[in-house]
Amino acid sequence: MPLQIRSLDWRDLAALRRMSLQGICLHTEAALTRDTHPLTVGIAGYMIVGSSAATFVARERGAQPAFAQLRSSGTHARVHFLAPASGQLPPHTGSALLEELAGEAGRRGAQNLIAEVDEHSAEFEMLRRSGFSIYARQEIYQLQPPVPPGASGALRKRTAADGFAVLALYDNVVPRLVQQVEPPPPEKGNGYVFTRGGELQAYLQVGRGTRGSFVQPFLHPEVQDAIKVVVGGYLQLEAQQAGNPVYWCVRSYQQWMRHALLDFGFTLYGQQAVMVKRLVVPVRRALLDRLAVLQAPEIKVSARIAEFARPDRLQALPDDGAHPQTAAKYAPSPVGMPAWERLN
Repeated sequence: MPLQIRSLDWRDLAALRRMSLQGICLHTEAALTRDTHPLTVGIAGYMIVGSSAATFVARERGAQPAFAQLRSSGTHARVHFLAPASGQLPPHTGSALLEELAGEAGRRGAQNLIAEVDEHSAEFEMLRRSGFSIYARQEIYQLQPPVPPGASGALRKRTAADGFAVLALYDNVVPRLVQQVEPPPPEKGNGYVFTRGGELQAYLQVGRGTRGSFVQPFLHPEVQDAIKVVVGGYLQLEAQQAGNPVYWCVRSYQQWMRHALLDFGFTLYGQQAVMVKRLVVPVRRALLDRLAVLQAPEIKVSARIAEFARPDRLQALPDDGAHPQTAAKYAPSPVGMPAWERLN
């Protein structure tokens, strides 16, 4: 039987449950903060109309089934889950599943398909063969409980009034290449801000789950001298939460903050590549459309126009002596007469 790929249905639920422990989640925040529950995600995508999840199964004679899951949001989608993992997935099967995910993401209106993966894993090579490219690298640092208290009062919770300042900070900090493929912080996201001199200089986007907290920081370069104040302020707030690990993401363009994390007891948890497959490409073409035509305004004459009298109108003028110079004034000039008439 040749390789067959189709959407998940009720016949595959038992196999998906068995494979859940053999797979890998390629969305780091979801994997570290909450149980991914591939079976729950698969059932939701199968039964709920308009669900953000989609699951595909690949079956081939003599091989165990393989699964791939997608989570989409707006113009962005993520490779959520692959099973089996650790090199047990045949390359041609994995590539076919990833192509199916890309097609489904495109049908849902997504422009980019994102996956976060260890560069030394078999999944990394599979993604490269499927057209994924590295757009950023990141390090994940972990702090096990109990969380030490830090300086108090350094951070405050984000409010609706901070929305524009947070987007401006994101635009100034994140490279343009990454902005093209990764969504900005949500308008109503959970997080904390650090202000100094009336200017918002740091925003910590926080994702929480039953297994821990995940921090995605956006720090202005001017906050380097106060990075320990920012980290300590967050830990002071986190100490009030449940005793779960704290994970801090450090992107390659903000590696200067790693020393402050190590000073507070964080340890390196893993290194990853943020890989993206572009689903659309810009096309330049002429835009033909009707242009609005403005009517020309009516121009009114402001200067008087002298009207030259014609000889046939001179006869109609009344002979009352009111125009004694009219006939002589408009009479033909002798210069313009033929020579033989001037001689007579």
